[in-house]
Amino acid sequence: MPLIAMNSQRTAQRGSVVLVALCFTIVLAVAVASYVSLCARTMQLSNRSFCYTSSVHLAEIGMEEALWSLNQALNSSSYTWSGWTLAGSTATKTLADFTINQGVQGTVNITVSNYNTTDPFGTPSTITVAGIVQMTDGITIDKQISATVKPAVLFSNAVGSTAAPNSSPLSYWPYPTGNVAFVNNTAAIVDSYDSFLGSYTPSSTVNRSDQAIISGPFLQFSYTSVYGYATTANSTATTPTTSNSSITSLGGSGVNSSRISNNGNQRNFDIVTPSGSGSILPTSGSIGPGFYYYTAGTFSQDSSSVLTITGPATIYVSGSVDMWGSIVISASSTGPVQIYVGGQLYIYGPGIDNQTRKPGYLAIFGPSTWDGYLYTNTSYYGVIYMPNSVLYVWGKGYGDLEVYGSLVALNVIPYYSDHFKLHYDLNLRKTTFSLVNTPYDISQWIKN
Repeated sequence: MPLIAMNSQRTAQRGSVVLVALCFTIVLAVAVASYVSLCARTMQLSNRSFCYTSSVHLAEIGMEEALWSLNQALNSSSYTWSGWTLAGSTATKTLADFTINQGVQGTVNITVSNYNTTDPFGTPSTITVAGIVQMTDGITIDKQISATVKPAVLFSNAVGSTAAPNSSPLSYWPYPTGNVAFVNNTAAIVDSYDSFLGSYTPSSTVNRSDQAIISGPFLQFSYTSVYGYATTANSTATTPTTSNSSITSLGGSGVNSSRISNNGNQRNFDIVTPSGSGSILPTSGSIGPGFYYYTAGTFSQDSSSVLTITGPATIYVSGSVDMWGSIVISASSTGPVQIYVGGQLYIYGPGIDNQTRKPGYLAIFGPSTWDGYLYTNTSYYGVIYMPNSVLYVWGKGYGDLEVYGSLVALNVIPYYSDHFKLHYDLNLRKTTFSLVNTPYDISQWIKN
């Protein structure tokens, strides 16, 4: 074969190899470039996802800051909203200089509308928070969250036990084995109405609803009709024990299992010890609005004593209360009578006659571990909150007793009440008391 032909063949082969190598290099370059671009895009999306999450966290920080300030204002009239800008009924605040990661900066803008409301259950306060994150590439991520807030409800149940979810029930004789125990009754009834709409009417389907709730770790019912719900947080006894009893809606009958849950929901808040200048609490006579105290041991009232209260008042008894007489709250009273009992509570006489017929106008608070006794035939229009002690309730002489309001204690025992009736007042879900710290709580999230 001629030499020239052989050289031409070799040259063609070399050219094919170069061309293949060039094509492979181009394909590899495109692949590498695409991979680098994909990695860069993935990193960018990852950074944005991280910054979005950070903006949500910043917005949550702002929500907590606003709730903290609202609670400070609720519990102290001297709170000045330091660091906030106040204009009319709106408070605004900016939290800046958040360094999140690798130069990413964050800012929180907070707006509280109706921050200075005098009626937190009227027009609610609204919190709007923007968590803003400024990325290094100039992209801004702004996440907003909004919510209306109201003070948390203390008396959300007809009867509530504050005992721990798996605490042992009462077991010593002659007392029943339940944190909430309706026992030795013949025809007990628990139902509800709304005092804002009017007085309780047994035959009315408007004032008698399904919302009376019995809550506690262990529930026990004997000859009791509950028109509402029963809830228990005890994992080993998710249904209450019933004997000739029913838990039902107004239109149903028997035990309605759909109205029994394993979520105990009785809230427990701190009781505030009242203080200030005032007058010594008398055992009889008449007192008006103001602050009254008794610090000389047990406040004892004999059977002939009648104490009339003509206006809203706060009463502080450092020791026990031993009532054999009566207290009358005048129908003209324009606000609640709040009674703080530092020791044991005995109401054995005619009881407390709340002539306003508003359960929110009478509240007894007891922080001690001493038992409480409501042993009277006078209808009790009010609430009792004794989160650390047992509350026994029954009609005097084992007779009838009606309670209009709510009862909350470590254990609540309506014991030996032949015809005990408890009518839960739904209006208590819109009522606060100065002797209990009920903080602001989220009532409704607003979709942005």
